[in-house]
Amino acid sequence: MLSSQNVRSAGKLSFCVMQGNNPDVIRRCMQGRITGDDCWEEMQPNTSQLLNFKWKPTSFNIDFGSLSQFGVKQLVNHVEGHKALTTKDELYLNLKAHCELNNKNVFDFVPFTLKLDCNDEAIFNEQYSEIFRVVSLVGKMVDRPVDEINAELLKQRGRALSARTATA
Repeated sequence: MLSSQNVRSAGKLSFCVMQGNNPDVIRRCMQGRITGDDCWEEMQPNTSQLLNFKWKPTSFNIDFGSLSQFGVKQLVNHVEGHKALTTKDELYLNLKAHCELNNKNVFDFVPFTLKLDCNDEAIFNEQYSEIFRVVSLVGKMVDRPVDEINAELLKQRGRALSARTATA
């Protein structure tokens, strides 16, 4: 079993900053941080030692299940399953589902939102036409308040959905 000595020197917590979005800012913050009697010591990304904290620009390849397995507290700068809240499309879909369950209009809480399906060309072309229609409408209403533009977009979208349902 690994002891904390394998992970850090006495009074030192180990961290690693991977390349990506502003790693130097993260590095400076970590180097200036002192926790009680402990301070942070940077390790190289390819180190074989366990790290107390690993900063990465994305959560790709983080094995959340293996964190803190060896009796050493290990942290990463991502939360497992975070994409449900931190990507615009997933946040929108989750808010939409929540609003539907609570009989609310999602667009009372978020701006008019479109999500494109790039896996099906026919669906993508239909969605692209919708975007073109929206951009054209917004261009004609650019001097009006945002709430008024959103209301008109929702009204027209409702008409388009009704027309599709009637022809289906």
